[in-house]
Amino acid sequence: MEFHRGRLIDHVHLRVADVAASKRFYRAVLRNKCTPGSCSSPH
Repeated sequence: MEFHRGRLIDHVHLRVADVAASKRFYRAVLRNKCTPGSCSSPH
């Protein structure tokens, strides 16, 4: 794997046991971190 300084990570894949609980958790966390136009809408 190569290291590229200044590159953007735009996708992360996570495996979880409880998809519904994970969606609730990440939506709650990202709700407070995103500003209009800076985050994609939740799937």
